[in-house]
Parts: sequence; structure tokens; C-alpha cells
Amino acid sequence: MDVDACTTSLLQGMRLVNRRTGEYTGACPHCKAGTNRYHVWTEPGVGDRPPWRSWCRSCGASGVIQAASHDYAPVPARPIDALPRPADPCAAHIPFYRQLYELTALWAHGWLMDAANPDPLASLAQRGVSQATAVRHLLGYALDDGQSLVRYLSEYAPHLMPYAQEAGLLVVDRQGILRMHWNLCGAILFPTIAEGEITDLRARKLGVGTKARSLAGSPRERGAIYPFGWDAIGDTDTVMLTESGEFKTLVPLAAYHAGDLSIPTIGYPGINGMPPTLGRALVAKGVRCVIIAYDSQPRPVRDGVMHLAPEEIWTLKHGMLLRDAGLEVRMLRLPLSRADLAKPHPKSDLDDVCLRHGPHQLQQLIDDAPLLNDYYHSLPRSLCDAARIPPPSTYPTRRARPHRIPTPSPSAAPAERLTLHQARADICQQVAQHAQHGQGMLVLAHPPGAGKGFNTMTGLHEYLRADPDPSFIVWTAIRKA
Repeated sequence: MDVDACTTSLLQGMRLVNRRTGEYTGACPHCKAGTNRYHVWTEPGVGDRPPWRSWCRSCGASGVIQAASHDYAPVPARPIDALPRPADPCAAHIPFYRQLYELTALWAHGWLMDAANPDPLASLAQRGVSQATAVRHLLGYALDDGQSLVRYLSEYAPHLMPYAQEAGLLVVDRQGILRMHWNLCGAILFPTIAEGEITDLRARKLGVGTKARSLAGSPRERGAIYPFGWDAIGDTDTVMLTESGEFKTLVPLAAYHAGDLSIPTIGYPGINGMPPTLGRALVAKGVRCVIIAYDSQPRPVRDGVMHLAPEEIWTLKHGMLLRDAGLEVRMLRLPLSRADLAKPHPKSDLDDVCLRHGPHQLQQLIDDAPLLNDYYHSLPRSLCDAARIPPPSTYPTRRARPHRIPTPSPSAAPAERLTLHQARADICQQVAQHAQHGQGMLVLAHPPGAGKGFNTMTGLHEYLRADPDPSFIVWTAIRKA
């Protein structure tokens, strides 16, 4: 069997989802669990020759695919060299991408609001997103027709068509036909609105258990540098940060706009998708405090040893990045209920807590969120060391070497030494003078009978004899430390 034909047929049966990393998805040859569970990463810019890396999200099969390490039957298809490769996004074209995203969002929003198409709105309602929230955030629905968006953009923005593939909206299929990207067909669209522009689109297919997908290409190169819900921050100085899911942002945002929560919510796709520049951007926007509210799940046990959950690890890592940017960071760990533990994959989400327990209980969790240092020290030190997470505090763990204090020169010494008799007389005079003519409150550290403060008592006796109407005298109790 021709080795090149085998490798070519492997990629021809898969979809290109990331041009920057050369990532393809398709059906796993081992478990056949689904059409998007098997991932193959090719060398960027090489892409048509092994070795390649592979991994299945269902069965966990992974490894390196060599030129003759598989026995896939060749499938009649166009050679991969004959497929047109779209240009990679570039920063100079970001204004064109955002114009395309705006047109696509308006087009999809019209189809979402169409009364003849009730299924998308019903799907949003099942996740706690009302029609008013969909209108506020310009949510939309892309028709399950690969040519619908092509016809729309060709009619209303023909000058932007050369940039549609770079923007990740359109793609050329194996038959050489320009069509809408597969991730967008029949999906709900979530536009990211930042600084008055639509900077990115995320898509989620209808149905239970579906995951949101990003557009093809590098987000930063497409100008997608803002989190979802950025414009909702406004003038507030405290925000809540969540991860991986537009519903986790939309549901608490709706409660914030209704007045049931005191702070807005922003979210980034992926638990490790937060860029290191977010902290500086939040500080520039006037934000002072960030409350991180990632998902919660039971800690995994590997080889009989408990480890921190991935959400806990990334909470600490992202919290330290935000703290280094000058922000006050607090941690909100979502509680795990019995219903959460009964799930096949136990997990507590921010939107689920807001819907099931109500925004008032979520507000109480926000008010009680501990600081980053307190949260770190509440975790077992062995788990933090195993995850290689250093303490967030900058307090020195070792005492510095002591330095000798220079002795004053003889010329600086007082000419006359204060005698014990003179010191006692000064104390008595100072207490009597303050009690008779001073302002404020005189607090004595030693109550009567403690064996100290004799001269202080003498001064008070003179004060009592001189003033016919004495004021209050306050004593402190004797306590160690």
C-alpha cells in the first residue's frame, strides 16, 4: 500500500480546525466514539507529511503517527496539495475581520428572532438565557446551510469577501466550493462586544452536552483579545472572572443587570485561555478587585495520592498573574451539592449555582470570598508543592543577617544624667498636669494594686485634691501579650 496515500486519506477524512497549529479532528480509528473526538496535530507549514501527534478524547489513545505506522484504507479524495490553503490572519486586517463579525452577528441575530425558527430560543431558555438577554448581547443563530452566509456577505459586503476565510467564517471544502465554516452551521453565535465593536464570535451547536467552539485561526492574530462580557464592566471597580462557557457569563450577567448581583461577570474560553495581559487591561479600565469563580470538582486521586483539581491549579496561577498586575484578587470556590456529586462527571458551574440556588446565595458567596493569600494557605501545603505552585506572598521565608547598631558618639550623650528621684517626680507632675489641664483621655496601663505606677497614683491623688469635680479615670486589665 502506498504510504503517502494512507497518510493523505487520514487527513482527508478529518476537518481542519486550527491552521496555526495544523490541528485536525475526526473519528477515532480505535474507539469510533464520534466525528470530532480524535485530534491530529501536524507540523505548521508542513502538514502533508508525517510524523504527526494524535490523541483521542474518548479512549485516551495517543502517540506519534509515523509514515508507515497505521493501516488506514485509502479513500478516493483530492490530494491534499490540491486543496487551497487560506491565508493566515494578520494584524493589518483586523478592522476588516470586525466588520465581517458585525455583519455576521446581525445576520444571525435576525434568524434567532425569527418566529418561524423557535428552536434556538427554546434551547437558550433551557440554559437560563431569556430572550431579553439574547437581545441585549446580540446572540444569533446561523442557519444549517453552508451557502447562506456566503450569499449574504456576497450581496451586502462583496469588498470584504477576500478576508472572510482569514476571519474564520468561510472555508473551501474538498470539492473546492466556498462555504460557511462547519462550526457555524446550525449553531448559536455568541459575539464578543468590546469597546463598541464585535471582536470575536463563538459558536455552540444546538443540543445537550455540546461545547462552544472558536473560529478557525489564532484568536490574537484575529484581534480576539477581549473576554466575553467586556463592555458590561462599565464603571464598576470589581468584576467576577469565569472560564470556558458563555452561559457561565450570561446567566450571572443577567442577574447583575436585574439588580440581584452587585458585580458583573466576564469569561474567557478555556480554563487556561486567560492571556497574561488581562490584568493590565483591567487596571487600565479602572478595575480594582477581581473575584475568580472557576468550576469546582472533586480532587482527583492518581496512584492512591490526591492532587489539586485543574480548576484549583489554574485559579492560583491566574490569581497570581492578576495580583502581579496590581489587582486585589479573591477566590470564590463553588460548593458541590449532592446533585453535583451524583453526575457522571461531578462538577459545579457558575451558571448552575446561580440558577439552582438563586443569585442571593451567589451574592453571599461573593461577599465571603477570601483573599488569594488566605485561600492559598487554606489548601494543604503538600498538594500545592506537588502542583509546583509557590506561595503567593512576598513575605521573606528567611530572616536577614543581623547588623550591628552603631553606638552613639560620646558627644551625643546628654550632659546631665536623669536621676531616679527626678524621673519619679516628673511622672507625678506630668500626670497631675494632664489630669487638670490636658485634653482627651488619659489611659493608665497599671491598675491599683499591681505593684507599679506609684508615682502615677501620687499624681492622681494631687489631681483629686485640686479638682472638686474630677472626671472619669480609665484602667486597662492585666493580660499577657
